[in-house]
Amino acid sequence: MTAAAEQFIAGPLRWTSTGSVLATWWLKEPLQIARCQGDALDNISLERGLWEALAGHRYWFESMVCWTSPSTIAEAMLSAGRDQVPGYGSIIDQTLDQLDEHWLGHRRHFLTVELSTGLHDSITRTGRAAASSIMAMGGLTPLAPSAKEYENALDRAEDFRLQIPAEYQARPVTPEIMEWARRHHIRRTGEDFTTLITDADRALLDIPQSAARLEGAALDPSGISTLPKHQRSLAPWKHKWVAVTDEDGETNYQAHLIMRSVPRNLSWPSMEFLRRIDDSGVQVDYSIVGLGRSRSDAQQRNAKALTQLNNQVDQVEGGTVGTANSHLSRLQSAASVLDTYNEDFTDDESLVEHEPVIIASICADSPEKLEQEVKTFLAMKGPVKWARPIGAEDAAFMARQPGGEITSELHAYHQVTHSVTMATMGAVTTSRLGHETGLPLFIDETLPLRRAVLWEPFGEGHEYKQRAAAMATMGEQGSGKTYCGMTLSGVMVDTGARLVATDTTAEREWTIFADSLGTNTEVAKVDFEFPVSSVDPLRCLPLKDGAKVTEQFLSTLLDLQAMSAPSIALKEALSTSFLAEHHIDSIPKLLANIGKVQRAGAGELHDLLDVWCDKDKYPAIFDLDLPPVSTTSQCLIWGTHGIKMPTDKELSTEHLFRRMDESKRMGRAIYALFSWFSTHLCLRNPNEAAYQNIDEFHHILASPEATEGQMEFLRYLRHMRAMTHYQTQLGEIPADMLSLIGTRLALRVQSSSLDAAVQFLLGDQADAEQRAAVKEMVSSHNAPGRGAGVLRMYRGAEAQLGKVQVLPPSTEARRTAAGASASTETTVFAG
Repeated sequence: MTAAAEQFIAGPLRWTSTGSVLATWWLKEPLQIARCQGDALDNISLERGLWEALAGHRYWFESMVCWTSPSTIAEAMLSAGRDQVPGYGSIIDQTLDQLDEHWLGHRRHFLTVELSTGLHDSITRTGRAAASSIMAMGGLTPLAPSAKEYENALDRAEDFRLQIPAEYQARPVTPEIMEWARRHHIRRTGEDFTTLITDADRALLDIPQSAARLEGAALDPSGISTLPKHQRSLAPWKHKWVAVTDEDGETNYQAHLIMRSVPRNLSWPSMEFLRRIDDSGVQVDYSIVGLGRSRSDAQQRNAKALTQLNNQVDQVEGGTVGTANSHLSRLQSAASVLDTYNEDFTDDESLVEHEPVIIASICADSPEKLEQEVKTFLAMKGPVKWARPIGAEDAAFMARQPGGEITSELHAYHQVTHSVTMATMGAVTTSRLGHETGLPLFIDETLPLRRAVLWEPFGEGHEYKQRAAAMATMGEQGSGKTYCGMTLSGVMVDTGARLVATDTTAEREWTIFADSLGTNTEVAKVDFEFPVSSVDPLRCLPLKDGAKVTEQFLSTLLDLQAMSAPSIALKEALSTSFLAEHHIDSIPKLLANIGKVQRAGAGELHDLLDVWCDKDKYPAIFDLDLPPVSTTSQCLIWGTHGIKMPTDKELSTEHLFRRMDESKRMGRAIYALFSWFSTHLCLRNPNEAAYQNIDEFHHILASPEATEGQMEFLRYLRHMRAMTHYQTQLGEIPADMLSLIGTRLALRVQSSSLDAAVQFLLGDQADAEQRAAVKEMVSSHNAPGRGAGVLRMYRGAEAQLGKVQVLPPSTEARRTAAGASASTETTVFAG
């Protein structure tokens, strides 16, 4: 039985049997833009600040793999008042059932530092620790630290915490998290501390000044205790692992690998090997046990080392020629490395020297499985090499834990470098995608340690909403744009949002999907091919909104020029006073009363409108026998199949535009009608969530009036609880509109469209290196596969990039309905 080093724990502090006081913080991973190959960290300076704060301290940095608790996802989904949505509990259950199909994990990062103290405090602590050890051997309760000593230690810990960069949000751990960490080292079940601590543990550990001594695990290096005596001497060479048995008698097997070699220089930037450690596909915990030295201490040691090298050179020069030349060559090489290293400190006054031992730990439930995992890990190509010291398994197990000592077997593997190198290892950096809270829409597969990607469209702040709530999707026909749109639509409807969507398909895919949303979801339908209701805005919308939408629709349909006589007459006819005076509540009634407008262009306006106001040709707008479509229903689906739209050439060439046939003119006007109708419907109430989904967005772009309606939507959605999603084939969204869309999604694209995809994703702001990286990413992940791809989205002020798997709709009925649409392919998100 090997005991842990702690004698007492209180708050974030622990007192060890050697008289040291340790303080532990839980570090949050800072964010970065993950690049294509991960070769460059965007926040080296941030991580460097962490390592430079450790000057003059012994430290233990621990990174532990945990599986993501369902309760964590549930809490994230309940944000932004969603707990008030009726039936939302069952929606959470359905989502968690989906996520059960994926092993989702994350890392917990902890930093433990030995606090520096004065001589008096050091003598007091050492004496009490010795007395406590003697008392413990006699079965007596060890001496507890005094309240004053506890307060002084807390003050020193807080002083140190303030030196840690704020981006890490360093939070003092609690005694129960310390207990969780101890159990994690022993059991390695992957359970997070949000689920592992029992009520009994909480009652035991909730002690303000001290806590029970933490007992250690039973360690059996190489499984020696299970072997016959004649085989035990060879066990360390054959079994390079330690059997760990917990208090309940459960045994697991752990192998500890120590970083043994790096490039020859003392500084080796851009390695990032700890950030990539999960690339092996093996669940690995890692620890960095080290000592930080100030710049002055480092320079003194370097000067001493250079002096010793000079002395050795003098001694070697007196030897035989062959031997002397060989020794001199090695000494000169070492002196060159040391001199370059010393120049780093001379040039940069903020550098801190580190002497770390880096230990990776792999666990399995059997020796055979453990050996296979170790082989897989060691097969991963990388800039460093790993060793498994013979006979040091239990020493490595103990050294990884806070307060653990680096024994002579392990000290041989210590490195000497400075804080810049420590920063480039990427020990605490992540490419985590998504938001802190929200709705799980994707699985982040950037690393084998997969996470749920949360999406929160209605966060705080106008800039946040602009980035999160405006989305555009690019992809060739059949790439899965509609399927992704349905996933988003279902999620939004589940949270109580209104859905307004276009359905351009002959199969009425969106209509079928809307019917699958649930018996409590009321669906209103508009169909211009087989009309069942009217979308006359004067009949469907409040008077003021209906008048504005009608003006946009008729101006487009009749091709009225601004400030022309008919245009001025139309404005007069649609004034709220004129409409109310003549009881006008439909476009046909408007036609009947235009003659009463006292404007010069009223007659011409009447004649133009009379040509179009045909209920037999366009019943969905002009037939008063059809009921007005409900604008209070949660879902409104516009069936636009069969509507013809003008070509780009017809729009840009005047004589072709004038000769454009009637159906295309009406199609252009119908999309203008939809655009402004949807804008007013979704933005009319700042407290009402709304989601707009427009398929085949090029139809909107074929109508300048419809485009202006969507520009209005984009300008004002950041002030509302509204979200929009555009789907297009070639990413032909104008630059001024694209600049208002914070999140962009590119699905499968042909090689000829790669440049267009990169432009769609990045715009003109990215440098050549980033554009090349994104182009490589899009092309390299362009193979067929449902929902697999690459995600780029904003998290706060930073954009991120990573591979994702799109989650399907949450219920079986929705998945069946959405299955009729094209499957998703390679996905690239941008924001």
